[in-house]
Amino acid sequence: MKKFSLRRLYFKVMQQEGTPESVGRGIAIGLFIGFILPIGTQTFPALFLAFLFKANKALTWLFTCVSNPASIFILYPIQCYTGSLLILRPMSFADLNDKFGAIVQAEGIKEVALAFWNLGSEIMITFFVGGLFYGTILAISGYWLGSRLVRLYRARKEKKRQERRLNASGRQGAGPSI
Repeated sequence: MKKFSLRRLYFKVMQQEGTPESVGRGIAIGLFIGFILPIGTQTFPALFLAFLFKANKALTWLFTCVSNPASIFILYPIQCYTGSLLILRPMSFADLNDKFGAIVQAEGIKEVALAFWNLGSEIMITFFVGGLFYGTILAISGYWLGSRLVRLYRARKEKKRQERRLNASGRQGAGPSI
């Protein structure tokens, strides 16, 4: 298995097929669903939206992985804390850590999803409100940044291709010098 790097992720995103807008939509949908739905429930809604909005499906799935078994222990409490502030019912991180204890002890995605759903309505509401907040901000910025970077990457690549063609044609037209 290859080591994860932001550089490799950047080039994988830039080399995706489709318009810059479809790449941006894939990133946006993935980030939005990755924050608004709990792990284990994201794939089908994300891919449905990707088909509906003609987004890049691979990137949609990839960016839902922002919430994964390793990151949810950080993201979910922050998301719930933010959600509790937004609905004007602040919770402490200590309360949230206590409530998320079952998720920490769960093994496998199915158990994590079940433990999450068993947290209760107060946590669920703060989770969805916080997810809506972060998901919306990241989806908008992900779309804008993703589509812009793809456009810039492709323009640079095309410019280099044209320069190589000019250099190659300049060398072919040059005959022997006298």
